[in-house]
Amino acid sequence: MGGRSPVKTYGSTDYLQPLLREDTWLAVGWSTDVLPRLENYRQLAAVVPDPGTLLSADVWVRPDRAAALTPLDQQWLSYWLDPAVAEPLQVFSYGASPLLLTQSPDQSTPANHRLLPTLKQRQNSDFLLPLAPDSQAIYQDLWRRLAQPD
Repeated sequence: MGGRSPVKTYGSTDYLQPLLREDTWLAVGWSTDVLPRLENYRQLAAVVPDPGTLLSADVWVRPDRAAALTPLDQQWLSYWLDPAVAEPLQVFSYGASPLLLTQSPDQSTPANHRLLPTLKQRQNSDFLLPLAPDSQAIYQDLWRRLAQPD
């Protein structure tokens, strides 16, 4: 890679520290990392670019070959999707319940509203899916080259 990289630092765990120390003016990160910091660092703001972003989700997965859901499984899922449980949980955990996607903006509390990009931003965004093996190889090669000293 020729020239000097505009990247000051990169990492998966400590990427906010340079921003908080004012060594950088921008950090790209997960909303679950960034949103809690906004309460203590009011000079910072979180933004989702209008052209869109990558959307990801923590999901519960049931393999295709798994046995059918039992009544207890159904009860467990119903519990976590009950609005009386999901709404307080998403406020205190900085996670967005899928129930937010079914609410009109006037039903969302301000705390809930900040967890999701606008409808336009969601329409312009791509959902983050696992990389294909050839894409993984390209990505890993890029990271190796970035990590090598000039």
